[in-house]
Order: sequence, then structure tokens, then C-alpha cells
Amino acid sequence: MKILVLGSSGVIGSSLVKKLSGHDVIEWDIEISKNHDLRNPIGLQKIVDECDFSMSHSHVYRDWE
Repeated sequence: MKILVLGSSGVIGSSLVKKLSGHDVIEWDIEISKNHDLRNPIGLQKIVDECDFSMSHSHVYRDWE
């Protein structure tokens, strides 16, 4: 099963990635790489379409000022 974990670098997401060992886990967060960035909606949509399941444990802070 291919599982996408959004927010995989955080406390909850990183623990979840460890628990899901044995599955095909794709880690996605702001700090992983330019291609695996939560702020890249096109890349994110492509990977969501390829996964069987996704879990979101992310929070993107945006400074509106």
C-alpha cells in the first residue's frame, strides 16, 4: 500500500512514518526538498493521485501581513 504522510518531519508525522515501516511510505513536508514541498500544489496533487491513502499531520504557517 502506498501511503502519503503530509507533515512527515514533525513530531506526529515522523512517529507515524516509523510506525508505517513495511509499507510504501512517501514523506512530504516543507523542508524535505523543492519537489516535496507542501507549498507546491501541482507536485502535491500528482503524488496524492498516485497514493492509496494519505494522512495529513501538517500545518503551514502563512504570514498574511
